[in-house]
Amino acid sequence: MTVPALTNAWAFLRNVAGVAVAAKGATLTVTGVGDYTLNLNQAADSLETAITVTPESAGRMVRIVHTSDTAKQILTYDDAGVAADSDFTALVERILGSATGGY
Repeated sequence: MTVPALTNAWAFLRNVAGVAVAAKGATLTVTGVGDYTLNLNQAADSLETAITVTPESAGRMVRIVHTSDTAKQILTYDDAGVAADSDFTALVERILGSATGGY
């Protein structure tokens, strides 16, 4: 898989079985069942970014938590709400016109 060229993206990551198989601007740490940390190469305040996480398994739910400007927690659950590992794609985009965005 090639990482797409993204004009307003800070980071792109595809997780398969807890391994970042395609990444740009970020790394991934598995901290537990259904619990991942997205480590950004650049600081990204929660007001400057939009983060989209798309599970690749049917019936999975996702929660994203801003833990710091360089770390975002991604939690994945099965359809019953129980923590479960899941493959996913994460995209971190800069919000145009943000104070530090430079646009």
